[in-house]
Amino acid sequence: MNVTDDGLDLLRRETGDAESIGSVSFTERFSFALGRTPAEGGRTWLHLGNNISLSSPTTIEQLIGTPDVLMVQRYASPDGSDAVLTMHPELLTSEFEFVASSEYWDLYRRATP
Repeated sequence: MNVTDDGLDLLRRETGDAESIGSVSFTERFSFALGRTPAEGGRTWLHLGNNISLSSPTTIEQLIGTPDVLMVQRYASPDGSDAVLTMHPELLTSEFEFVASSEYWDLYRRATP
């Protein structure tokens, strides 16, 4: 199974059709593939030295927007998802709660206040 199909299976199994999706990966490809409205805001892609910088970190909202659920690639790239988690190590503990995982992805849902 490839990385994208693995993520799609996880999302189909664990999320509802009305939930918006964000991704800590090079691109957020799941909203389009599942025919869902994408999360508001955030970057179209994440690439260190291109549209993200460790020396000038941006806010979480600027990076991922405001998704209901967040896909985090398990075998991350130092040019993208690793950089986001380096800038915002609190992201997965303060903003989101772990839901489930697959071979290539961890799925989180926005924490309720």
